[in-house]
Amino acid sequence: VGLQASERVRRDRSGGWRTLFGGRAEAVVAVVTLVHFIAFAGIVVVLGPFALEELGLRLSQVLILGLPAGVVAAVALWVAGKRSQHGKRLWEVGVLYLLGAVAMIAAAGLTRVLPFAVAMVLLGVSVGGSSPLLAALRIDVSLTDPRPGAVLGRLSFADGVGAALGPFFAGFAIEFAGVRMGMMAVGIAFALTGVLALAYARSVRL
Repeated sequence: VGLQASERVRRDRSGGWRTLFGGRAEAVVAVVTLVHFIAFAGIVVVLGPFALEELGLRLSQVLILGLPAGVVAAVALWVAGKRSQHGKRLWEVGVLYLLGAVAMIAAAGLTRVLPFAVAMVLLGVSVGGSSPLLAALRIDVSLTDPRPGAVLGRLSFADGVGAALGPFFAGFAIEFAGVRMGMMAVGIAFALTGVLALAYARSVRL
């Protein structure tokens, strides 16, 4: 399907709505990629301090607590990679990002370990499932352009910027408002990405 879309775009490059559509699709995936990596890098910054300081867990307890979330993330990665279909991925990834937002925002207000573990399992579904979908989206949108390598290069720049900004934003939130606000900030990043993906899921068929 992606290769057929690529051929149609190449034939219509003289101008018209397909050129605009291709540019918009790339822009949407670029923003999703940017905020995806901001959120994912922010998770690394906030989860450890939250579990150790706010919940009072030991490092060994954190590792045991995170095991179910890790297993679920691996299963979600495998299922999403195997069953996802071209044309539905933007919608699927949007739902997964919103699930991650719910998990992070809910976890930010928790004081007990068991509910936190449940929230982390939901986060595992979001993280594991969205990662292969985003990779597939980047390939899909690159195939709508005569120079797919250039598109992938621009999208790689977006993920690099996001990975660099994630710890900065999360650390900023922690420094000025505390670890719980850092968790909220990451959850908001997930929510923004999910809303954007769902908003364009019908008009950008990826």
